Amino acid sequence: MTAQAQLSIAKELSSRPKSLANKVALSLLEYSESSFTDPHTVVSLEAPLFDEEAYSHIGKIYEGVEPYRMGGHGVVQSASNPEEFSHQFDPNHREHLVVQLENRTELTTLCVSTRFFAGNPASDVRVTLIDDLLKEERVLPIPHLNPDSEHWFGDIDFTATRLIFHFKAGGITRVWAFGTKAEVQPAQLTWLSKNSKVLFKEDDFFGGPDFALSDRADRSTQHMLGWETSRSAMGLQAVFPIIEGSVNEIIIDTYRHVNNYLRSAWVFSASLPEHYTLNREDCPLWHVTSSEGQQFSTDDLRSFFNERHSGKSLVPTYSISALPNDIWNLEATLKLNQDAMQIESDLNFNATHICIMLLPHGGLHAIKIMGTPKQ
Repeated sequence: MTAQAQLSIAKELSSRPKSLANKVALSLLEYSESSFTDPHTVVSLEAPLFDEEAYSHIGKIYEGVEPYRMGGHGVVQSASNPEEFSHQFDPNHREHLVVQLENRTELTTLCVSTRFFAGNPASDVRVTLIDDLLKEERVLPIPHLNPDSEHWFGDIDFTATRLIFHFKAGGITRVWAFGTKAEVQPAQLTWLSKNSKVLFKEDDFFGGPDFALSDRADRSTQHMLGWETSRSAMGLQAVFPIIEGSVNEIIIDTYRHVNNYLRSAWVFSASLPEHYTLNREDCPLWHVTSSEGQQFSTDDLRSFFNERHSGKSLVPTYSISALPNDIWNLEATLKLNQDAMQIESDLNFNATHICIMLLPHGGLHAIKIMGTPKQ
């Protein structure tokens, strides 16, 4: 990114323009929180709907993104007097959502809608326009959004691949972007892992890693689907061959996995000769460091912790990582977020096989390895 983003005031229009460029398809990559809505509706190309009779277990059903109300607020117990509490307020707290444009687009017009959010629209919005190809960005401050309204902004004239919205708690029903496909697009990568099969069976309480590697893991469902482990799992692997070539991008998608998403991932590569037999014993080990300073290596975290903690009422805490070895090179580590598409770009390594190590247990939707096949 640029050292300092260009700041400009968004030109707000009085109403929807009579003439618009094409509406651009958007994908929701990530969001901080959306307790009251299905957040993926915020990028729907269709106009929002409101059913006065529609309720869920938490109340009225709305579309768009609406986080919990108490962001930036907390209660802290006094260290000197356990019976005394104080309310803490952080005015810097903001929620966020990140959307990706289907193509690199010469963005001209933006619409931010608060339709049907009559008493709680988002406020103090900052929209960051990002061009990942040229590593440039522009910030559009939008201090005030009216309730139950469409807000149109024109003359943006910025080539964008992503948009990031930061805002105070409240609702945004829709984000619409308009523009034309830019002449210069990012290089098209090949899906090196498409429909690959894992070499070793792992915990697949629901779905499985082969689904996560398949072309069926395409975000076409409106519910959680993919690879979900049992709750008794602790650490797992996905080891699979890819089309031999240069890896440039790794995607781990936790789409629709909100309360059960995996938290950490390590990605290893191996370049092996044809017909090489890869055994489970060849895989990376878990490296465990206790709060007491002891260090251990193991290939089975669940058994390791069960044995160490058996019969004990007080146990230490642990730091866990995954270690490379003579076969596997560590290429990337990822912090995984709920219901998000984690994309690790700007990579350049050769591989025939990939090993992904995951903690602790839970679910993900898709794993994709993108790059350039060997010529």
